[in-house]
Amino acid sequence: MTSGDPAEGRSPETALCSPLAEVLALHAAWLSGHPEGERADFSGVALNGAPLARRNLRKAVLRCCRFRQADFSAANLEEAELHEADLREALLAAADLSRAVLERVNLDGCSAPSITLCEAKLSDTTFRDADLRQARFPDAVLARCEASQARLAGAGFHQAKISECDFSGADLSAAVFYGAVVRFSRFVRAKLEGAALSGASFWGCNFRNAEMPRARFHSADLSRSEFYSANLEGCDFTGATLKSASFARARLRGARFDEAELFAADFSGADLFNARGLSASQLLHARTSAETVLPNGKRGPYVRNSGAERPAAN
Repeated sequence: MTSGDPAEGRSPETALCSPLAEVLALHAAWLSGHPEGERADFSGVALNGAPLARRNLRKAVLRCCRFRQADFSAANLEEAELHEADLREALLAAADLSRAVLERVNLDGCSAPSITLCEAKLSDTTFRDADLRQARFPDAVLARCEASQARLAGAGFHQAKISECDFSGADLSAAVFYGAVVRFSRFVRAKLEGAALSGASFWGCNFRNAEMPRARFHSADLSRSEFYSANLEGCDFTGATLKSASFARARLRGARFDEAELFAADFSGADLFNARGLSASQLLHARTSAETVLPNGKRGPYVRNSGAERPAAN
């Protein structure tokens, strides 16, 4: 099926009529190395609502095409090439897009729980209001992607490289970012309760008003990131690098800071009541204000030898 195929307006009932069935058969032959096989190329076609669940579309080409509300559930799209494809509201549950390339793909509103995007390369792709619960992005590369309001609870971003992406308002509860490298990305008002960000690098990211209680930042690098008015109660910052990070007006009650690097970190107006593991040296290298609540419950700014670094409750 090549560019210009007059597939506009096809219904799901006719999607597997002979032209599409033939394309799939030729693609299967091509994958098996048959000399008469032909790689599936859906460039320029419209197959809205097409039933392609569990189909083998490995290495298929989807360029400038429309698959709105199509069913790709459990489909094999490994190493597929998707460019300017419209997959809004598509079904992609348990689909495998490992090592696929997605460039300017629209996946807004798609239902893709447990989708796999291992080592995939995504750029300028959108997942607004998409269901991506338990999605897997290990070693994936995401650049300028938008997943605002997306449901990403339990998603895995192990060792992923993420730059200039927008997760504002997304639900990333219990998401895992072990070893991920994240640059200049937005998590404004996102939910990251219980998220695992240990060993990750979040440089210059925006977490304003994010809900992140009990998130784990062990040995993470959060340099120059902003957590203005974020809920960080009970978080673990043990061994983390927080240089020039802003926690102004953040809620940090009961958080741990053992051996964390706080040089030029801003805790103006932050609530550090009962925070653990803070030393006098750490607080002297950070910024506190008259509105800061120190670990012992007293107001700042922190003064040397005041003992205010010790939590009120032991």
